[in-house]
This record gives sequence, structure tokens and C-alpha cells, in this order.
Amino acid sequence: MRGLFPAILAAALAFSGCAGATTPVVIELFTSEGCSSCPPADEHLFELRRRDDVLALGWHVDYWDWLGWRDRFADPEFSARQRVYARRLGTPVYTPQLVVSGTHQAIGSARQAIDTAIRQARSTTGQAVVIAASWKEAGLLEIVLGEGATRNPHLVHVVSFADEARTEVTAGENAGRTLRHANIVETWQTVGTWDGAPAVMIVPAASNRNHAILVQAPGQGAIIGALEVPAS
Repeated sequence: MRGLFPAILAAALAFSGCAGATTPVVIELFTSEGCSSCPPADEHLFELRRRDDVLALGWHVDYWDWLGWRDRFADPEFSARQRVYARRLGTPVYTPQLVVSGTHQAIGSARQAIDTAIRQARSTTGQAVVIAASWKEAGLLEIVLGEGATRNPHLVHVVSFADEARTEVTAGENAGRTLRHANIVETWQTVGTWDGAPAVMIVPAASNRNHAILVQAPGQGAIIGALEVPAS
């Protein structure tokens, strides 16, 4: 496998419709349509996703739903993901919270703090794995992981997300407002592990959706590899 891998990776990177490049800084915004402090952070995510060095994801949490407005994008699993980050980073669970590459965090609307967190994450995380991906056929995504130095296996996550959406909110803290959301996470699955050796994975995925591939230390540690894969 190791002898064949350089050719596989080169072919994947050169293949038309395939993605593969320098690892971006992963921005995870934990937000809710029921939170009156979240709309400025949701708007800022539109700006962040335009950066070439950033992969932005909006995770909608469900713990604001009890105030009278149910966020249609919220999922208890997304709230659980945030709680793990909060424990590890030593923060309360709050919205809008922005986690950068799994290692730094900031208030989602605090632009200067976010820029600082991005710089810090880039300088401390580095790039440990090169990722390439392509659609083999409808419903099958081929993921190619390069060789890297790691002491422990890392989890490989595949996240599907929608480009954007608007919601007219009629109850709760944002009643009467029309909210915009960017890169809205829809599904999240762990598809395997990467132990530093070259690897190829073929996983079921909806080819009409955008996806992000994340290589992350266990316990939602540092994200050491990431790639955005557009819909086919």
C-alpha cells in the first residue's frame, strides 16, 4: 500500500472534480435560532467562509428550543459535541461559541478574538495529514489520507452541510426577525481512524450535498486535517 500510495494521492489530487490542498483552519460555530445574541455571529460566518484558509461550519444546538422557538436545524448530537469542547477547553456551554481547529475558542461575534484564535490555532496545530477526496459515483465518496507523524490514532469525520438558509422566526427571543445561516451542518458521522499510515476510505455520502472531512484527535482534540468537498 505504501508503495502505491504516492501515485494514488497524485491521481486523486489531479482528478477533475476532486478536492485536495493545504489544511484550512476549521471554524465551528455553535448557534441557535432561539438565541438573541446569535444573529451577528451567524452573519459573520458568511464572511469567514469566504476566506481561502478557513473551513466554516455552523452547528445548531437544541438547548434554546424550550423558550418557544424550535430551531429546525438543531440536533442533540450537535449540543453534545459542544459540551465535549466546553469540558476540554474549560468554558461554559454558551451561544454563540466559536471553536477553532478544536484547540481555541471565542465568542462567535467577537471578530478580533476570532482572528487571534485563528492565528494561534494555525501556529500551534500545523498540518499533519494531506487529504484528497473525489466522488466515485453517486452516493460514494473516496477519501485519500496521506502519511503523517502521529502517536495516536485520529478519528475521521464526514460532515454534510447546506450552503445557506433563511428562517422567519415567529416566537422566542428572535420573534419577528428573518435570520440567515451559512454552512449549516446537517449530518455528522465518524467513518474510520487514521494512524499516520497512508489510507483510502470509500464511504456512503449524499453526493448532492457539500461535505467536510475532519481528521481529529480523540475526545474532540486538535483537528489536524480538513478538506471541503463540494457537491458533485
